[in-house]
Amino acid sequence: MPYLIQNSASVWCVQRKVPERLQAAVARILGGKKPTQAYLKKSLGTKDRREATRRYFEKLATLKAPDEAMQLTTDHMKSAYETFVAEAKKIGEMYKTFFATAFKPSAH
Repeated sequence: MPYLIQNSASVWCVQRKVPERLQAAVARILGGKKPTQAYLKKSLGTKDRREATRRYFEKLATLKAPDEAMQLTTDHMKSAYETFVAEAKKIGEMYKTFFATAFKPSAH
C-alpha cells in the first residue's frame, strides 16, 4: 500500500513498495544505477501535510500497479519475439531453397 513520507528537504512524497519479483525489471526500465528498485517514489511538491494528503490521491493513480506496466511491456516483448521468430523461419526457408537450387548437381 502506498504511503506518505517526507524527503530530506521536508517535501512530502508518496511511496510504494515494488513487488520483489519485479524489482530488477523496474530498475532496468527506470535506467537506475542500482540492480533493483525496491520502492517507487513521487514528489507531491508540498511541505504542507494537508495539501500532501489531497495530492496523494492524484499521484496514487500513477503508482497504483507497476506490475500492470510490466505486464504490458512483457506482452509487447513476447509479440515482438514471436514476430522475429516467424520472420527468421521465412528467411531460413528462403536460404534453404536458394542453396538447394544453386548447388544442384548438374546433369553434364
